[in-house]
Order: sequence, then structure tokens, then C-alpha cells
Amino acid sequence: MDVEDIQLFTPFDFLGSTGVTSFADYYRYLIFYWQILNICHHLRGYGGDDKQRVKDSKIASNLFNRLVGQFGMDDNMNIVRTGTFSLMDGVSVVQSFNKSVLKDFPIQPVEYYWDHQSVLERLQTCGANGHQGER
Repeated sequence: MDVEDIQLFTPFDFLGSTGVTSFADYYRYLIFYWQILNICHHLRGYGGDDKQRVKDSKIASNLFNRLVGQFGMDDNMNIVRTGTFSLMDGVSVVQSFNKSVLKDFPIQPVEYYWDHQSVLERLQTCGANGHQGER
């Protein structure tokens, strides 16, 4: 995440949220990005003398700052305004959710199917790509 224009594609359930693929898009994206926001919130406070921890903290801070406004929160995760996501949103917001609102965020959810076709099609639009292991 410290390299410009890089995007990481990961499954909706990568962070342990099983069964989210059957949810409406709004809730799948809310849960996915909420988990990332919370992880970054905790990691951004790390520091010390360890160079890797300082680097991780810097990346987490960057991601947190880019994502926190989508939830209408301040730096301390207090709700201060309306954001893209809210736990109080009604059916009309859920039905009108535009999942491209976070298309520029460096971590993107994908649905994995065992044939990986959707992932490969999306990666083919990139100028370069890399693969890390098998599922």
C-alpha cells in the first residue's frame, strides 16, 4: 500500500466473515470495509523502534484516513456526520448503494469461485499483476 496505484484484490470472506456472499451488496461492502477500518485503527497506533512496525503503522494510518470518512467518523471513530455506510441505514439506502463508490481504495473485495474466472478477467485489465499462492 506504500506503492502508488497498486490494488489488492481479496475475497469478501478473507477476514473471517463467512456467509456474506448471500447478503445485499451494501452489507457485504459495509462488513468488508468495516473490518479493514478496525484493523487499521488498531495498527496505526503501533510504533516503537522496529522499522517494520513503523512502516506497517504508516500504511495502516494511510488506509484508515482514506476509509474513515466513508463511515462518517472522525479519527477516534466517533460518528460525526453521514457517510457512505451506516449501521442505521434503511432499505432505500441499501437498494440504491453504488458499489463503485470505493473503486479507488487500494483494497478491493472480489467474489472467488473455484474457477477464478471473475478474478482473472479483472486482473487482465491491469497493466501488470502478480499472484500469491492458491486458496
